[in-house]
Amino acid sequence: MYATHANDFSFAHDTDLSKDSLTTDAKRFKLVLHSGNAAMLIAVLGMLLSIFVGYVLAEQFSLWAQVASHITLILCATAIKIGYVMRCIGLHGLGATQL
Repeated sequence: MYATHANDFSFAHDTDLSKDSLTTDAKRFKLVLHSGNAAMLIAVLGMLLSIFVGYVLAEQFSLWAQVASHITLILCATAIKIGYVMRCIGLHGLGATQL
């Protein structure tokens, strides 16, 4: 009834390495890879927009818009880093040996 040793426990998901589960994992890693790419693209576009509002065309925008663009610049830089980490996780999960 009860396991007497830690190795006596077995779970179905530990031993189930069927072909369906492997293709599901590959699909999930592809989704993470594509999501990371999309996050990086959106963040770069947001960063470019915030640079134009905060620096290039600053005299055409109010002070509040400029402050918001500077804050957005920091958030977009963070989003680029998060997207890059997602991309690295996706590539690693798909078996890439060198990023």
